[in-house]
This record gives sequence, structure tokens and C-alpha cells, in this order.
Amino acid sequence: MTRVPATFNLLSATLSRLKLRQLALVLALIETKTMHRAAESLNLSQPAATKLLQEIERTLGVSLFERQPRGMVPTVYGLAAGRHARLLLRDLNRLQQEMEGLKRGIEGTVQLGAVMAAVPQLVAGALARLGQAHPTLRVSLLTDTSDGLLAELHAGRLDVVVGRPISKRDRESLTWEPLVDEEIRIVVGTGNPLLGLDGLTLADLARETWVLQPASTPMRQAVEAAFAQSGLDLPHHSVETVSMLATASLLARTSMIGAVPDSIASYFIALDTLAELPVALPAGIEPCGLITLADRPIDPALECVMAALRETAQGEVVLVDKF
Repeated sequence: MTRVPATFNLLSATLSRLKLRQLALVLALIETKTMHRAAESLNLSQPAATKLLQEIERTLGVSLFERQPRGMVPTVYGLAAGRHARLLLRDLNRLQQEMEGLKRGIEGTVQLGAVMAAVPQLVAGALARLGQAHPTLRVSLLTDTSDGLLAELHAGRLDVVVGRPISKRDRESLTWEPLVDEEIRIVVGTGNPLLGLDGLTLADLARETWVLQPASTPMRQAVEAAFAQSGLDLPHHSVETVSMLATASLLARTSMIGAVPDSIASYFIALDTLAELPVALPAGIEPCGLITLADRPIDPALECVMAALRETAQGEVVLVDKF
């Protein structure tokens, strides 16, 4: 006879007293900060919502919220409960979707995040494949920088990210599967006077004004590493932006310099909007790949999306021909 571990029995005694509506209330209170609005969002009366909060606090043996002038503020216990509640409710929703999907074939919704450079060819190509093979499968796409997307992944709001790990924490808590290599190219507007000069070096460019991505992004870190390896200070940059479209527009209208992925450079060079400076960066950037939480299961719908991305990448995708 198989014995159930005592720790499981202890957990079950606590968890059996938790209700899904209690967990939903914790999330609603974190979001709305008032009992009235939280109750309203769950179609509850305020007394009923107050009772639910008292019940879950009694079950867990801690205070989850404090009443302050600015509203209901979660304690450290409340924040932890909210984080786990979000993951649990999401997984239960995914369970329902997966069961229904298995009855009818693969379907459901996958929350996909991607850096902009991966969207037009890699991601779009994968979504086109999915649309043909699994028309009932839905994908919700969020574009951002790798650091922004990974924050959403850790919070449970994304299932998979096409991007790059950026910290030691990422490498310990995530799985990363490289898909596509890319290079960084230094570009300027087509009217930039530097284009007429021979023998340019990185030291020459260090005296110019640049447009850079924020410090937390892999692209910015690669640029910083390149200047550091050359014994140079990071150049003056009057604008920081995650938007490649904004970067290209600024370069086209000013004498500033930018560092962008090869694919984006190729697109704007083909439009005769930007031109490449013949100066190589000594530091590169890690490949763009599939990133998932190491401790999260891969359901059939998510596996379909990841497989489509792998197949598209194996077709030698060049990151970004257009926006």
C-alpha cells in the first residue's frame, strides 16, 4: 500500500480550506486597493468579500492586507499569496482549456512574449504555421525588451518568451533554448557626415552622441562591453529608448549614432533611411531563444507554439526584415 507523505497531508489540511474565490479576492484587492471595488469586480457584496478575506487570513495564519489612507495595502504575506494565487488560478484556467482542447484537438491560448527583432520573421512565420496546422489555437503576443518580458514571465503573465536571459537569476530559474544568432551593426542617417570619412574607429565614434537602449537590456549591455573592451568610456547619449522605430527615426533626422540588430539595420538600409558605418563592435550579443520557467509544465498548446518557432528558426530566419 502506497503511503502519502506526512508533509502532503499537512499541506492538504490547509489547502482543503482554501477557496478559489478567496484567492481571486486577494488578487482583486492587490489590483484595486479597496474592498468595495474588489468585491464589485467579483460580483460580491462588501460584507461577503470581507468575510472571505477574514477566512483566508485565518486559514493561513497571517495578515494579508493593512488598511492605510491610500487603501488596502498588501503585506509581505499578501504579496506572496497574490503571486501564488495568480499562478494557481492561471494553471486552473489552463487545465480547463487543455481538457477542452484535448476533446477537440489542440486549442487554447498561449501567452507569448517576444523582443521586437524576432517578431516580423521568426514569430510571424511561426504564427503563420500555427494558423494553418491548428486554427483553433490562439496566441496573445506581447512585444518588449528582454528584461520587461522576463518580468512578465516570472509574474506568470507569459508562458514563453522569445528573447535573451539577462541575469544570473534568469539562468537559474529559466530554461533557455537558443534559436537565432544576430549581430549588432552601427548605423546613422544617410546624411550623416561620418559616412564620408575613411578609417573610422570605435574611438572616433566614442566622441559622438548616440541613441541607446536602457541599461537593463542585453543590447545596451553589449554596447557597453564593446566600449569597455576597447578601453573607452560609454559615449554621450541624449536619448534612451527600447523602440527600434524611434531609434531609426531619430538617426534619420539627426547626426546621432545607433547600434541595432542586423535585421533592423538591413530593413532601414534597404529603405535608404539608414546607412552602416564600417566599424565593428568587439562584443557580440547572445542568440535569441525560447525562454520558459524551469518549474512550469509545458502543455500541448504551448508545445505547439514552441515547435513552430523551432521549425521557423531552422529555416534560417533572418531577424526582422520589416516592422
